[in-house]
Amino acid sequence: MKRKYRDFEGNDIDFKKPLIDSEFKRKLKIIGAALAIFFISTGIYIYFITRGLPSLRQLEEYRPKLASKVYSADMKLIYEYYEQKRSYVPLEEIPKALKQAVIATEDRRFYKHWGMDLRRFAQAFFINLKSLSFSQGASTLTQQLARQLYLTTERTITRKIREIFTAIQIERTYTKDEILEMYLNHMYFGHGAYGVESAAQIYFGKKLNELTIDECALLVGLLKGPGYYSPLRHPDRALRRRNLVLHSMKELHFITEDQYNELIAKPLDLSKGKKNAAYGLAPYFTEYIRQILQKKYGNRLYTDGLSIYTTLDSRAQACAEAAMKKQLKSLQQSVRKYYYNEKRFPDLLTEEERRTLNIKEVLRDTTFVDSLINTRAAVQCALVSIDPRNGHILAFIGGRDFDESKFNRAVMARRQPGSAFKPFVYTVAIDN
Repeated sequence: MKRKYRDFEGNDIDFKKPLIDSEFKRKLKIIGAALAIFFISTGIYIYFITRGLPSLRQLEEYRPKLASKVYSADMKLIYEYYEQKRSYVPLEEIPKALKQAVIATEDRRFYKHWGMDLRRFAQAFFINLKSLSFSQGASTLTQQLARQLYLTTERTITRKIREIFTAIQIERTYTKDEILEMYLNHMYFGHGAYGVESAAQIYFGKKLNELTIDECALLVGLLKGPGYYSPLRHPDRALRRRNLVLHSMKELHFITEDQYNELIAKPLDLSKGKKNAAYGLAPYFTEYIRQILQKKYGNRLYTDGLSIYTTLDSRAQACAEAAMKKQLKSLQQSVRKYYYNEKRFPDLLTEEERRTLNIKEVLRDTTFVDSLINTRAAVQCALVSIDPRNGHILAFIGGRDFDESKFNRAVMARRQPGSAFKPFVYTVAIDN
């Protein structure tokens, strides 16, 4: 006898009748197909956007572009050759306050996330959704580093996804301290300064370990916008940004309330910055040896952080320049007197100026005449001081002003030595 089954309402259940009708099956297939297409498309999209990401080998072989430094014989830094003005500093030599300022301002959960901060990302997502803009950023320190090292700065979803994947790979390759060290040495701080060491020199004229807390806060404030918050161009903005960084440090208890109040009251002090030392101590000399070094090392001269030791003596160079300036001033006065008359002054003018200008009237304008004589009849100079015992160059001057003229008269100008060569002739005669 066949056993019958009933449902809760007492109706007989027919197992031959399909429990799921054909309409439901059709909908289920459509949903399954849509999900399959979605996941396959997502996989293909992720494959293509991650295909050009840096390999593990590239991540492990991090080599920042470093400035090559030129030293005098008495170990004074006289110039740097670079594509990016950067000196690499180990994390242990970076001030604690600087590290704390970066963490407090840029990535408070740096030591807790794995390259992407989901909590911060969610907060930024809802804020941007509410304002219908991209005003709120959520990039971690690692993501910022990934963007600077390997990616572009375009604001697209594709770039953001590539940034996240690269950041995760960086986190898997390096420790947190190594990432922080790379970040502080790589980021741009404005006015040609790459990394915290160069920034300390350019803005404060100090070594990194000499920075105060408020100076550390100022540098960290530049990371958001080196141009917009430049203390040299926009001191008011820079001051507000510095104080905001100090407030963030206070919130994380890196500084006390009393310290905070004392520090925000301090004005900006950039008086010792190296921003004006464009050409160094002996510009004609450093340009002369640059041409020699470039033939030997090529582009490595600007990227490999070479240390170049020269025979130039900074004290002898300073004395030579002082003596040269004194003599040039005297000679320039003689030249000015020579051209201050109606017969000789026209020699400084172009043919058109001679036709159109009234020489007598022009000579009455002493300011204009002095300017013209100093420009068109500027006395030039050249000096090379050599140690006769070994041929070492001790001082080197190729002209009165490297900024005005890059022509190196010490090695490029062809002049008769005149009586200056007599000592060499007499020395040979005496020896023989």
